[in-house]
Amino acid sequence: YQAPGSANTTGHYTWVKLIAGDANTGSSSLTGGIDGVSKKRYFQVGYERGATGQDTMYFTVIQPTYNTDDGVSSGNGDLRVAYSIDDRATWTNCGPTTHTTSLAALPAAIRSETISPRIILNSSEYYFAALANVTSGVNALPVELTTFRALVIGKSVQLNWSTATETNNAGFEVEKQQNEAWLKIGYVEGHGTTNAPQSYSFVDAQVQGRVVYRLKQIDRDGAFTYSNSVEVTGAVVPAALSLQGNYPNPFNPTTTIKFTVPSNGEATLKIFNVLGTEVATVFHEMASAGVAYAVPFNAASLPSGTYFSRLEFGGQRIVKRMLLVK
Repeated sequence: YQAPGSANTTGHYTWVKLIAGDANTGSSSLTGGIDGVSKKRYFQVGYERGATGQDTMYFTVIQPTYNTDDGVSSGNGDLRVAYSIDDRATWTNCGPTTHTTSLAALPAAIRSETISPRIILNSSEYYFAALANVTSGVNALPVELTTFRALVIGKSVQLNWSTATETNNAGFEVEKQQNEAWLKIGYVEGHGTTNAPQSYSFVDAQVQGRVVYRLKQIDRDGAFTYSNSVEVTGAVVPAALSLQGNYPNPFNPTTTIKFTVPSNGEATLKIFNVLGTEVATVFHEMASAGVAYAVPFNAASLPSGTYFSRLEFGGQRIVKRMLLVK
């Protein structure tokens, strides 16, 4: 930022603070031929008078820089500089009209045209500055991602995300972290340029254990940015066949028997009395690995006594003791 003062001013200084986030408050007015300001970052610029300095400082030129994560498109003339002197209620275009964006040597500077009327600050006052996009221009100020969540559904993870606005958005690559590396597992097409909120989803099937995801948002010119990551824990497939003790135990007359299987296949759960006679088959069907089955058993027609639940799967057999007390 260039901040020329009067020729005889000494003992003063200006300061610049970088602020991450949307330059638009959500109700900001955009004037002078711009329809967007950066959703990534903006700058607060202030003046402080020294012991022998002038009471005021004027600003006639603003010269920020841009980088790939600002989402600008190479070779277009739609990027502008904007400033606000009313705490971001209004953003005013201050040019330039001759700048062509370049991604060859970054960060690249963009110099505003002369600000007229010039910005005049008293000591301890400030204004804001930001990158802006010309009205109906093609310069891609970044896609505004508002949510990104992961939901475990059975053995799958469903990723849901939404955007408030999109500019030049080609789409999203979905990445999953494995062994410290990020791997692309899918792609969801974007909506290009739109001011309407959009919603997206992607399903990662057969997830086990802890998993971490992120999105790589890609513009149509190839520029890209990454989202924050989200972490979930998917279904954990047991290492072996498992039959838990029924609950409650003792029971009267109903109880629940839980089991899991290590792979997909046919499972059979039967109930026997102390003489080894089968009294009920409570489960006999295909079972899925990683699913916790909870099978109810009603012994209303049976007398009090000791019974046994027996799980059979893949040539293996597990037996648990049960006590019915009426």
